[in-house]
Amino acid sequence: MDIWADEHAAAVNSGTVALHIALLAHNIGKEAEVITSSFTFIATANSILYTEKSGGKSTWTEKS
Repeated sequence: MDIWADEHAAAVNSGTVALHIALLAHNIGKEAEVITSSFTFIATANSILYTEKSGGKSTWTEKS
């Protein structure tokens, strides 16, 4: 059994890259809006920022 022969898997070096790939895999990019908490780890914001460079938009929200 070859554990590396999977076309639907990727090994990455950080959580930021993993989140960025997840956004791209779901076609989040141009004219897409990502809703996230403003009280979050920086990797969440950075992955959205990298995706925004393709034309996406982030919306910060909080539950009150």
